[in-house]
Amino acid sequence: MERKLGPRARSSASVLGDEFRGRMYSISEVVELTGMSQHTLRLYEREGFFVNKVQRDSRGNRAYDESDVDWLQRLGILRAAGMPIAEISRYVQLVRADSPDENRIEILANHRERVLQELRDAQERLGLMDDKIALYRARLDEGGRGAPWPEAKPDGEAGDG
Repeated sequence: MERKLGPRARSSASVLGDEFRGRMYSISEVVELTGMSQHTLRLYEREGFFVNKVQRDSRGNRAYDESDVDWLQRLGILRAAGMPIAEISRYVQLVRADSPDENRIEILANHRERVLQELRDAQERLGLMDDKIALYRARLDEGGRGAPWPEAKPDGEAGDG
């Protein structure tokens, strides 16, 4: 059974099923499992984003183990949440150095605040769209269409378009 992993996995436990444990994966298989491109995997290796050095098989090809795939999944979640590469790099450095959890918490908490602000901003935009949809539906229910552009009011204020 093949299991696709997207950037939305939330578990801190292994994201691979039992049938995947204890084996090595080619770069193509990791692309399939994580949804990341080969280019991204190579970039992450060059930038030192893996906790452990990426292994090579007998032919010199990259060989990833379960912990690599789990780690990539976590990095994917951070990227999907909009964390900049520079912050991910700092986070990886802290993990590799086994630094105190407080340092990692600070990076994650700061980014969490940015994500929360983005959510508030998106909710505000969504509210505006909901208001406009309600306005246009009300016009349709009244049998009218309304002007495509708001008419200028006599005092110079814009209409409700």
